[in-house]
Amino acid sequence: MDAHFDGYYDYHPPRHPRIPVTLIGFFGAGHEQIGSTMAALTGLPYTELDRSVEHATGCTVGQLVIEGGEDRYREAEADRLARVLRERPAGIVALGEGALLNAGNRALVSDESVLVYVHREADDLAARLRSQQERLPGAGFPWFPAAGFCDNDFAALSDTRASCYEEATLRVNATGRSADHVADEILGLLELR
Repeated sequence: MDAHFDGYYDYHPPRHPRIPVTLIGFFGAGHEQIGSTMAALTGLPYTELDRSVEHATGCTVGQLVIEGGEDRYREAEADRLARVLRERPAGIVALGEGALLNAGNRALVSDESVLVYVHREADDLAARLRSQQERLPGAGFPWFPAAGFCDNDFAALSDTRASCYEEATLRVNATGRSADHVADEILGLLELR
């Protein structure tokens, strides 16, 4: 009797990156969903850095920031980042939006990974965040000032972080595009399809 492999899924990716692929983007850019999609399409390991910090500390990101200040969170984030980037086999890592504000983290990411900046225009980001808050009231970022936060404030914060993101090896424009399309483009650029 012949073996029939209809529906067989080989979870071993045909191509392994030599070093991890890290994704960065501003709030609402969707880089976490894009990273998850990339991992699903390739079978590569996937880590969302904020979730890794939560697992390691036993606290949510919001709790860490509110109770211990942003510095406490950034210390935990830097520790987890160093560990995650050295794990093998290399996989896909979605960084937190502010992970590259720390010069040490920027150097580590530059030396230990291929950084991909998932870019969206500020008005697209703001619209995506507003839509998320409407769909999921109470979801999002407890330390992120929802009330009174105007588009000018949003653009200024976005510009501050974007200066760190511009150091990326690749920049992909995700404005108006789905996670599936952006993930497919990145995989093609990295020759991981």
